[in-house]
Amino acid sequence: MSGSRSCRTILLLGLFALACSAEPADPQGLAREPVWLRTFGTAWSTAAAAALDEDGSLLVLGNTQSEQAGRDCAWLVRISAEGTLLREMQFWQAEGGMASALVTDPSGGLLVSGTVQAETGARAALLALDDAWDVRWQRCYGEFAQQSASALARDGEGNLVLAGLASGEDAARTHGWIARTDPGGELLWQRHLERGQASAFRALAVTGEGMIAAAGYTGSPSGQDRDGWIALLDPEGELVRELTPGGARQDELHALISGESGGIIAAGKTFSRGAGDFDQWVVAYDSDGDALWESVTGGESCECAQTLVQQGAGRLVTAGWTQTYGAGGYDVWLSALDGRGEVLWRHCFGGPDEDEAAAVLPGPGGGYFLAGSSISYADEAGGRVAFAALFVP
Repeated sequence: MSGSRSCRTILLLGLFALACSAEPADPQGLAREPVWLRTFGTAWSTAAAAALDEDGSLLVLGNTQSEQAGRDCAWLVRISAEGTLLREMQFWQAEGGMASALVTDPSGGLLVSGTVQAETGARAALLALDDAWDVRWQRCYGEFAQQSASALARDGEGNLVLAGLASGEDAARTHGWIARTDPGGELLWQRHLERGQASAFRALAVTGEGMIAAAGYTGSPSGQDRDGWIALLDPEGELVRELTPGGARQDELHALISGESGGIIAAGKTFSRGAGDFDQWVVAYDSDGDALWESVTGGESCECAQTLVQQGAGRLVTAGWTQTYGAGGYDVWLSALDGRGEVLWRHCFGGPDEDEAAAVLPGPGGGYFLAGSSISYADEAGGRVAFAALFVP
């Protein structure tokens, strides 16, 4: 199941400074180099999620092209805190699949969610690996023509929660899907929630009180009039409340965490608010689902938060991409917010093409580990490569 990949370390002495000082200009001084950045993969490889292992190493989950079957498959990489590649493995090579989320297991293993291809269509998948990365078990879920899992979380009892979307023969008409399993992946319940003609969940969180929150979007198949969508369910899967933040234009939520006070915080992008096209959008709610604050930040073009993490004293750090700032195309974008949603700092890094972050985690020295995808730094591999980086603001 494992294989060798092309791996490159970029020594960031001046490369990012040069890139981010090129057009468009950086009058606000947002460009800053990461301490290190490592790219890995060949052809079309992406990073979808990340987690910290017990020894402090970084686990990056993504997708690449199978060495065996020549199709898309999932891909797991371990990187040291200094950026050294330690291990990698492919899975779902034979059937084809795409990984989306990763959580660590108390036993030292890993749990991965995603989507695999079956004879009857796409199926949501849950895979358990032991501490040696050997497969312990795999479960697939699906009763519609297409079903996929985009998010994965563990509750306080060790059960697992998945969320994503499902659709019938008309793939453009989707609805949200949430399921809860026991620690071995056996289904306890699942719920299909419909709101609008095209709805999906992209992120999950379980609060300290055991409430399940899923976030994503709802709207029409064209995607032009989407709203953010948050569903709150009790541990038995009963819908408690739905929220549809947003305005008259396109708004989406891509990330979700449980707040320190038992509430939830979601992040994504909004076209209904802000200064330009899409702006970064963060919304916070209390444990009852009542709004606490909203934060919108960005420039004249587009900014999007695809992931966020909370670090004590209410501080939040988001990561995603920007088109307004940096070297052009899409650059990696980070921002820090205080407990009221006020911006503390904003930074970017990247090259002239497309670079974006998919995961952010606390790192050493007051910094943050990032995982994402890049065209700018594909080098001889061409196409798109995955990257991991350590960034200190």
